[in-house]
Parts: sequence; structure tokens; C-alpha cells
Amino acid sequence: PQPDAAPAGAPASDPPPTVEGALTLDHLSLGALASLVLGPAQPAKPGQIWSDLKFSTVAASPPSANVALTIATFDIMSDLPAHETNVRLMISPGAVALEDVKMRVGGGAAGGHATLRRDGANAALSGQISLDSIAVDRGGLTAKIAGALDFAATGQSVGALIGGLAGSGQILLTGGELPRLDPDALRRVVEKAQGAGFDVDDAEINRLLGAEMDRRSMRLVDGAAPAAISAGVLRVGPFDALHPGGDAKVQASVDLRSLGLDLRATIDEAAPPRFFWSGAPPAIAVALKGRVGALSREIDSASLANGLEAQAIARETERIAQFESDIRERAAFNRVLKASRAMRQRELELQAYAVDQARLKSEADRRRVEDEALKANEEARKADEARRVEEARKAEETRKTEEARKAEEEARKLLAPAPPAAVAAPAPQQAPPPPNLAAPINIAPTALQPPPRPTHPLDPAANGIY
Repeated sequence: PQPDAAPAGAPASDPPPTVEGALTLDHLSLGALASLVLGPAQPAKPGQIWSDLKFSTVAASPPSANVALTIATFDIMSDLPAHETNVRLMISPGAVALEDVKMRVGGGAAGGHATLRRDGANAALSGQISLDSIAVDRGGLTAKIAGALDFAATGQSVGALIGGLAGSGQILLTGGELPRLDPDALRRVVEKAQGAGFDVDDAEINRLLGAEMDRRSMRLVDGAAPAAISAGVLRVGPFDALHPGGDAKVQASVDLRSLGLDLRATIDEAAPPRFFWSGAPPAIAVALKGRVGALSREIDSASLANGLEAQAIARETERIAQFESDIRERAAFNRVLKASRAMRQRELELQAYAVDQARLKSEADRRRVEDEALKANEEARKADEARRVEEARKAEETRKTEEARKAEEEARKLLAPAPPAAVAAPAPQQAPPPPNLAAPINIAPTALQPPPRPTHPLDPAANGIY
């Protein structure tokens, strides 16, 4: 076969390859190709994946080659086989290059190129890898990964090479789901915390969040995110997650030294609780750590606990303020009630006083009317008695006058001479006036007055006596 053109970046002075052609293999490993430059694989310490021992010496340098390989099963790692691999293997003094790599792995495709060089005790690795729809479905973690990464590293051992990897690129994630990471758990726990008697404790909050998160997985929004490799750690993200009630983002990192996965999710609510909340809306951070398929969950709810504690303090302060306000209001009401009762009692006393005064005035008026009536009766009695006395006096005077007249007449009769012819008839006597029954009867004895003495001496021969 005709020799192919030298790969880009190869020195122009390199001699043409000694071995050229194509090979079809049933099985080959990436470690076997790397050992062409790095020497036999060194054992790793217990608990480690990569060896920290320096590269061993290569016993014999392989001839330069440019061979197209078709490999049925190509072991990238012991538990990560690839199938239908096509790669151009190029070997030169102190270097092995894999060009035009194409393989089927994880239900998708991968490709790229890589070059591994050895310069004494040091080794250098560089290359580029592209992924297309690589499926991940282990332990509830599901996703399809695509993208491209450039990488480079130097070191004196496999562990140093992996720990010194650096590079950048972009990763496209579709259909991603993270197990036991329901973003609505935060909202439900915050709603429970609004109830009376909720105990704001970090452990209790984490327990409630864990129980709520176990309900379902977190679904990631399909999209691309930047990727970077530094010190053997691949960091990708952030990716957006579906969370209608707020915002959720996921950042992923893969420690290539231990093949440990670290997924960190932040969940924020769009709006804070309606009452007694201060500061930013509730938020939590969740980390899923470990190997794929055996991830452990860690919940950081410190900011949520602080917010709930501040809310509880504000709620208790408001309750105390309302209680004190209620006490003041009750005291004011009692004062108003006492004042109202006192005023009512005063009004009743005034009314009773007014009624008593009216009664006293009525009694005084009655007594005055009675006194005036008695006085009037007394005055009428006295006037009537005076009238009767006056009438009696007048009657007595009249009687006395009449008696005096009668006495005078009798005296005149006695002194007057009798007519010769006949004796004059006695004058008719006037009937005495009827007695006054209303007037008091004077029972005092009447003084007898002697008849008037004649002015002339009596004639014994008068009236024919002699």
C-alpha cells in the first residue's frame, strides 16, 4: 500500500513509516497502545484508579508505522468498551498517535484524535474528542451527551497525566434527568413551614426536603453549555432545569482522577412567602456525589433555615405586638367601659337626684298648696268668725237700741197724761226679730238698766190715780 501523508504537526524530517497497511482485530485496549510509548502499566495503589508510579522504561522501541485498524471491541477502560472502532495508528520514535478515530460507544458515536509523546521520564498527551448522542442511564441518571473537547497534559505517571489534564469545549445535553431531585420540594417545604408549630431545625428541614425530593426526578432543559478541564477535573454547565415556580440550574463536574461525579443543583423560588419574609426568595443547594449509579445526596439548606428562622422571629414578634396591642386595646376598652359605666351611673344618679328633687319640689308644692289652703281656710274662718261677731255685735246693739227705745216709750207712756175720753189703746208691740241661728248665742246675762228717771216730778193725780 502507498504511504499516507504525514499527520499535521509531525516534523518534516521524520522518515517514512516502516510498517504500513490495515489490520482487523477482534479486541484491543487503549492501554496496550499507550504502553508502546509509556512502557508496561504500573500498578495502582489500593483505592486508586491510576498509578502514581513513574513510567517504566520501554524495552524496545517499536518500528514506525501507519496502520489503519478496525477493532471489533476496543477497551477504552476496563468497564467502558467501544465497538466498531476505526482508527489510524501512527507510531514514530517516542510517540504514538491515533488519528481519524471513529467508534460506537454508549449507544452513540465518538471520534477525534490523540497524540502521546515520551521524552525521557516525561510524557505529553494532547488531542481532541467529539461525542454524538452518548447515552448515560445508570442509577436513575439519564441523559444523552454530545459535544467536543480539546485536551492536553504532561506528567511522569499516568496519575500525573490525568491530574494535569486541561482543555475546553462544549457539551450538548438532551433528555437529562437527575434522580431524587424534585425542584418543587422547596415550595412544598416552605408552605409547610408557614403552619403553626413548625420546628425550624436544619436536620428537620433537610429531612423534609429529602422526603419531598424523592417524589420525582429533575428534568433538565435540552441545551449546550461550556466545558472546561482543569487539573484533571471536567466542569460542565450550568444547565437549566424545569421549575415553573422559580429557577433551577445544574453544574456538573467529573473528577477524571477518581472518576467521581459531582452534580450541584441550585433551586430558587420566584417569589418569597407573602408574610414576614425578608431578603431574597427561598433557595437551596443540592449536591449528588459519587460514582455514576451510586450517587449520594447532600442538601445545603442553611440559607433556607436562616430565612425561616427570621420569618419565625418576625411572625413571633408580630404575634407579641398583636398580643400587646390587644392588651392595650382591652385596657383602653376597659377604661372606656369603666368610664361609660361611671358616666351611666352618674347619669342614673343625676336622674335619681332629679327625680328626688322633683318629688321634693312636688311635696313642697303640695305642702305649700295645703298650707295656703289651710291659711285660706283659717282666714276664711277668721273672717267668718269676725263677721259673726260683728253681726252679733250689731244684733246686740240693735237689741239694746230697741230695748232702749222700748224703755223710752214705756217711760214716755208713764209720764204722758191719759186722754180724758178714753184711754188710749196700747200701741201694738213689734215682734222681736227672729233669732240668728248662725250667729253665736250670747248666754252672758244682760245687764239690767234702770228706767230713765223722769225729768219732772210725778203728779199723783195724773192718769186718774187720785
